[in-house]
Amino acid sequence: GLTADADGDGFANVFEFVFHQNGASPDLSTLPELIINGQTEPRIQIPISGAALTDGFQISVQSSTNLIDWLEFTDSESGLQVISNSSSPGVDGALELRVVSESKRYFIRYGVVFP
Repeated sequence: GLTADADGDGFANVFEFVFHQNGASPDLSTLPELIINGQTEPRIQIPISGAALTDGFQISVQSSTNLIDWLEFTDSESGLQVISNSSSPGVDGALELRVVSESKRYFIRYGVVFP
């Protein structure tokens, strides 16, 4: 089922499907990653399955400075800026976001929105 964890890695099958993981293998090497490589603003790269988008699944990426109030990445006040999104229905890709918040405390969470 969607909420099962067939490979025992701690992530539900639906999460692995949407974020382009292999639900039969506990390999976590393609999880969303924070990229800090000398640039002034860190980036987040989130793999997204084109098949999941075709099936109507969506992703939610939110940010907060206090763990109480959360803003979707599409909100101009979120502190996240889209660099690129190469995924679309039927096409595997990735959403790449730039962290532009000046807050000393900054949190990001992501999840799956069911069709």
